[in-house]
Amino acid sequence: MAGLRLLVYVCFSSGIEVLYVRFLMLPLIDAERAWAYAMQLKSEANTEPRKRFHMISRLRKAVQHANTLDRLCNDSGMFDARTKLEVEVG
Repeated sequence: MAGLRLLVYVCFSSGIEVLYVRFLMLPLIDAERAWAYAMQLKSEANTEPRKRFHMISRLRKAVQHANTLDRLCNDSGMFDARTKLEVEVG
């Protein structure tokens, strides 16, 4: 079929166990991407006031991804205390 795209959605529910360390990269990259886009919108918000609302929603999304990363790291028994501390601080 022309134009058919296959998307893979990863849903981190509360009962998931992290099988690979690479699974932690998904919420980490998503949080960094949302934060970076919010910083770009912050610089554009001076000329266009509506960008401020979009910036706030991107920051909320970054916090949501960071909380997911924190929960995954703390619920899994694979990580040492240093890694858990870095996730909490970051």
